[in-house]
Amino acid sequence: MFSLGTIGSSDIAVGKDRYRLELTTWEPKYHSEVLGFDYSTWNIIVSHFDLFCLIDDYSWARSLQYISINRLEGNKFKVISSKVPRSFTTNCGTYDLTNCGEFEGIYKALHIQKLTGSNTFPPLLEIKNNVELIDDIEMTVTENNGGWNDIRDREFCSNMTISKVKKLLLDMKAQFM
Repeated sequence: MFSLGTIGSSDIAVGKDRYRLELTTWEPKYHSEVLGFDYSTWNIIVSHFDLFCLIDDYSWARSLQYISINRLEGNKFKVISSKVPRSFTTNCGTYDLTNCGEFEGIYKALHIQKLTGSNTFPPLLEIKNNVELIDDIEMTVTENNGGWNDIRDREFCSNMTISKVKKLLLDMKAQFM
């Protein structure tokens, strides 16, 4: 995965850190503001659609974290992130509710852009590998937490993924015949 933004962006990188990318365990609390991933990551999500679609949580990011912690392979999602954001969200999020108003997100993005504008495309990047997050705690999912509780939402999520799983199984059928 690749995180283009940072949550709680008041700690913007300065000095040498502005050229540093970190490869670390993905944590929605820090990395879900602007997130991208490749097709193989999408296939992992799809293959665990039951973990993603059938838990009742309030956030796609927490559902994704649940997959990362509980999937059978045991390998948590990794992310490359930067302390200098390359993209911004202007709405209030789950993890950053401070100064949450109509224009605060826009002001915050413009302020960060002013601070970091010349570092958006640095001449070099340093990758800090295998940074592990300290607060890697076991995640519990509570019932009726504002997420997929509505059967229509669960069906919508499942329909986006189950057809992909069926196609993969049909494609694999020839290998076992």
